[in-house]
Amino acid sequence: MPKKVDEYYVVRESKIGPTIFDIFKFDEDFNPVETSVYQVSLSNGMPAGCTCWQRKTFCRHKKILLAYQEAGKLGQEFFYNYTRETWHKPFGQ
Repeated sequence: MPKKVDEYYVVRESKIGPTIFDIFKFDEDFNPVETSVYQVSLSNGMPAGCTCWQRKTFCRHKKILLAYQEAGKLGQEFFYNYTRETWHKPFGQ
């Protein structure tokens, strides 16, 4: 069975508006994955729409935004390891 690769994400409030969040994907060496930036909107405090191609009711990007909300880390530059469900401090802290 192939080894699971660590996938890291950072969530930032979008410049579009306060209920839209940009989700950036990074590889296991913390290099940005250029083609993996998604926008997730909030409606009544819960993840709503996502720009990803999956079009699932609850895609991984919505789960990531929810994890940031539940951990109180929105607005902070923490990396979230989706594979292991762990947090990593921003570089330099």
